[in-house]
Amino acid sequence: MIVGFNDTENFFLNNKCSCSVFILDRRFGNAEAAYQAHKTKEPQIQNIFTTLDAVSSQSIGRGVTTHETWDEDKIRVMLIVIFEKFRQNPDLLEKLIATGDQKLVSVSKSKEKLWGTVAGEGQNTLGKIIMYVRQYFKTYTNCKRESLHTNWQDIHNELELLRIPIRNDGMLHNALDLQACNNGFIDLNKRLNKLNLDMQNYLEFFIVDTDILTEATKQFTE
Repeated sequence: MIVGFNDTENFFLNNKCSCSVFILDRRFGNAEAAYQAHKTKEPQIQNIFTTLDAVSSQSIGRGVTTHETWDEDKIRVMLIVIFEKFRQNPDLLEKLIATGDQKLVSVSKSKEKLWGTVAGEGQNTLGKIIMYVRQYFKTYTNCKRESLHTNWQDIHNELELLRIPIRNDGMLHNALDLQACNNGFIDLNKRLNKLNLDMQNYLEFFIVDTDILTEATKQFTE
């Protein structure tokens, strides 16, 4: 179990950790600033948070007049911000996955008990969100890696079959063999192109559908 995200080893879990988070068509210097910027829909105010460190963002964020649906949206927003923080920073994601299945408990310095805990009591919503993101990427990366490997193996095996008559005899016997072989190579080339795109998507960790994240927030509010 990891309790509190303020020590050096686990500070990467803290929203105050310095890292680039591109969201709202803006680049923020930490997850805290990205979260606080969502409180308003005023572009000028959102821009201010792109220049702030985490402590200043939290302080200024307390004085921002929130938009009308903020109370309903804030947990979903936090989930999306945390998701993007780790998706866009592979070094932090690697550290997160390295925590295994340990329970992650956020500790609040104030009496606020929604995001963390105070003296062992609280909803620990931030901790739950980070654990959800960890599990998502663990499952996604494992399944995707297996799928990519299987697809590549299938293509490789079929390519070997196509090469057999050429390798054994040095030539194809007739026009039908040539046409069949040509069609096979065309099909494999298309599949290789798709596999290449799938691999690029995998490496870039494309954004998950926000509907999935919206649905996921229900478990943090029950």
